[in-house]
Amino acid sequence: MKKILSLTLVFCMLITACLGFSSCSKVSAKKVEKDPQATLTDAFQNTSSSFFTDDAKVGDVLKDALECGAFSISFESETLMGGDVTKIGETTYVDAKNKKMVSDLNVTYKGEELAARMFLDKNGVMLNSKDVFGSDKTVAINLKTLAEKFEDSELAKILSVTNLDKEEMQSLKDAINTLKTEIEKAVEATDEDSKERVEKYLEILKQTVSEEKVENANGKEKKHVVVSYTLTNETLKDLVEAIVKDASLVDAMKDQLDFSLEEAIEEIEDMATINLSVKLYIDAKSNVLTKITLDGTVTVKTFESTFTESTLDDGTVMLKESRKEIEETATLAGEITFSDTEIKLTVKLTGLEEPITAEIKLTKEEEKDSVVYRVAVEGGTGSVTLKLLNASYTYTKSTGAFEIKADIYSDEDDRIEVSVEGNIKVTKDEATLEINKISTEDMTVKFKLVLSAKKISKIPEAPADAKDIVSMTQEDLLELINEIEKSKFGKLIAEFF
Repeated sequence: MKKILSLTLVFCMLITACLGFSSCSKVSAKKVEKDPQATLTDAFQNTSSSFFTDDAKVGDVLKDALECGAFSISFESETLMGGDVTKIGETTYVDAKNKKMVSDLNVTYKGEELAARMFLDKNGVMLNSKDVFGSDKTVAINLKTLAEKFEDSELAKILSVTNLDKEEMQSLKDAINTLKTEIEKAVEATDEDSKERVEKYLEILKQTVSEEKVENANGKEKKHVVVSYTLTNETLKDLVEAIVKDASLVDAMKDQLDFSLEEAIEEIEDMATINLSVKLYIDAKSNVLTKITLDGTVTVKTFESTFTESTLDDGTVMLKESRKEIEETATLAGEITFSDTEIKLTVKLTGLEEPITAEIKLTKEEEKDSVVYRVAVEGGTGSVTLKLLNASYTYTKSTGAFEIKADIYSDEDDRIEVSVEGNIKVTKDEATLEINKISTEDMTVKFKLVLSAKKISKIPEAPADAKDIVSMTQEDLLELINEIEKSKFGKLIAEFF
């Protein structure tokens, strides 16, 4: 069943790849056929916006920050990380236009703060850190130099790479070149490239589009655009082959990792026959999803063993195993319905010894200064249904304070109560989420977790005097090693060895 679930997740990942930031009003079958990525993006975004209506406009900040912004996460605790590490933080600066990224990492260990800054672009990576190098030095790994000159470099000699045989050296060079190519492709990729890939994957899933009259929650028929996909053994195999072809890095590493996606697919084909259909129902006027359905069958192949006894002349009893192949077909029916105040997921699996059911219901209650979201999860086998989770999220608009309460059930009579408290602050250019306390019936744990996104005008610039580690002389490299050993970082490493 885990493998069957993983197949469904492949489809969900593709749909997720369509999500982004845009807006649209009406939708038609022609629009979906012409640009499925954009129209499905709009539908998901509009559906989310119609349900999550509190006035914390995080989406607008994220959209701007993804163009040029800073994304940060920090965690502080005197006890939760073992006591020695009391704070860890990371900030990623993104410049989408110039295709550059900078990452700042900060760690507080035994009262000492360690900091490093990394610059990434299509040429490679640079590291700047007084705590690592003992001075304000920047060391670079240029991918082109690495691919062309590493074999004959002083760095290769120090690392004893020159002792590799011809075949091992060629494998290393191939891996370096593949890494270089993949990073260049990722950095230079355009929205059009992404669009083409997504559309190709959706075509493999046999996308069909139609317009139908569908009854809504109020019993009224409304015009809908229905987008359908098919997931079978054949489409799954074609999809994996297309993804592997697009990701040459994955393909190139298969020999080293002794891992083959194709073999995994063949193994699944030997175990199960899949025939699933997914349909997205989009209100043509509002371009909002009203429901998603998943229907079909999964036939699982198993073996039943029987044993017969036979006695040899010396009295020894032998067991002989006979195996019989058994096919068991399960029918899957799932549905997600959407409205302004409720999102509901129901799943039913029949054809087994006993039917399996599951339900997740998310509801919204909104007042002038607050909004409350509640989620309830139930599951059952046969005639028995059990509560699994009851939770609520309460957000106060005027202060930004929020509280999450959850009852987690391990069985019908045993449950764990958990609550989380924090704050959300949103301005025109910045959104910050802070969580400072988690409580259960028995204890309260205090800490500080902060996540933020901020729109900025420009990201930190890379130093012009960075030294390429592959081009360094032996003297430069030995000096670098000596500086690292004497630095904060080097002394910390020495404590463990």
